[in-house]
Amino acid sequence: MVVVQNITKRYFQHSSKGFLLSETEVNRLRGKIEKLNTFHPSLLHHSIHNKHEQQLFPLFFGDQKIGFLGVRMRDVLTTDFSFLYHRKTLPDGSLGVCFSDDFVRERDITRRTEIVHRVNQAIRDNKSSAVKVTGWYGEMLPMICEGYGEEPLFLLERAMYPWFGAKAFGVHVNGYVPGTGKDSLSVTHMFIARRAWTKSTFPGMLDHIVAGGQPYGVSLHENVIKECAEEASIPEDLASSAISVGAVGYFHWDEVRQWLKRDVLYCFDLQLSSDFRPIPSDGEVEEFMIKEVDWVLDRLISDRNDVDDEFKPNCIHVILDFYFR
Repeated sequence: MVVVQNITKRYFQHSSKGFLLSETEVNRLRGKIEKLNTFHPSLLHHSIHNKHEQQLFPLFFGDQKIGFLGVRMRDVLTTDFSFLYHRKTLPDGSLGVCFSDDFVRERDITRRTEIVHRVNQAIRDNKSSAVKVTGWYGEMLPMICEGYGEEPLFLLERAMYPWFGAKAFGVHVNGYVPGTGKDSLSVTHMFIARRAWTKSTFPGMLDHIVAGGQPYGVSLHENVIKECAEEASIPEDLASSAISVGAVGYFHWDEVRQWLKRDVLYCFDLQLSSDFRPIPSDGEVEEFMIKEVDWVLDRLISDRNDVDDEFKPNCIHVILDFYFR
């Protein structure tokens, strides 16, 4: 997995694909990447003397560290829902939060999920709460300790993932058109989606042809096929030809919301013909476009600050990974 951090001018100039960018363009692109990747993961394992970690409190399930809470989330959980969440002092003198012993002893994942979900719904519905939950998805994703594929401790509503600083997983699909003849190894166009203006997150911004969170009990490839059908009406026989090409990850600390996003995006390439036309299906996409790769790169490095001409922030990492390959 690539943890996106440093993008250098040399990296672009010596890319085998020949993307030659000016120093201004590279700095602009680096700024966009650093705006998303604002929190270096190594800081999560140090003591709390860093200013970020003074605002973060590790969340424990028994002895397992499974997430990180901002101050407001910690206060809401340990004050209003103290039957489930307790404050604890760690060996180095820092503070954390742990689930109750009764909850940890509960062996039924379904029961654990129900308990946590009821608390999260109460937080969402309390309009006077210091934690303002928006964009409720109705999607339950696995809450794990370390890596993808672990048996989950419980399932967590997707909208709550950053509030818990939980490690989240998703799939992103690069839909592309290959060149022909002598250029058969090159890429001429990419399929781009515009997110629906009604979406609670990043409405109207540019996005991949297909992307989605990774649910429990479904393989990555099965999820790609499912998302292709739901978002773009791509038939299964075509979607199943998507190729897994790796993953990118990022850590994003939001000072305003006081939440931490720890996301791993599994990347897939899907070759399509230039006459293929995806069709919006589930209301998440306003329109699909097919654009030349230079147009896409121009939007990645632009400084227009125009929401309807900008990519959703985490798309930048996946598209750059595609370009470099």
